[in-house]
Amino acid sequence: MELNGWRDRFQAIGVTVVGMTYDDHEVLSEFASDQELDYALLSDPDGEYVAAIGIRNEEYGPGHPGFGIPHPGIMLIDTSRTILYKAAMEDYRERPSFEEVFDAVGAAVE
Repeated sequence: MELNGWRDRFQAIGVTVVGMTYDDHEVLSEFASDQELDYALLSDPDGEYVAAIGIRNEEYGPGHPGFGIPHPGIMLIDTSRTILYKAAMEDYRERPSFEEVFDAVGAAVE
């Protein structure tokens, strides 16, 4: 995963990298191992946090297998749980480059 290659750069500016998905812990553990990820993965199986931060993909309603899936994105959250930067894309095929994200996050932590 491309984020693995950026983790050290983010850590150098004081930012800890984690991922979050609606998958359960067992699936995440296997995925992290298979992909040799160097960052933590958090599980949000009920979509509680996805809804709270406003990134739920509304295309899928309750009862649909995709209900709770977030729009793909990146956020910078400080220790007081304030979102300093958020980029959530409606189309998973259109994402900012990690260079753009790194620059935006770097500006937010200055």
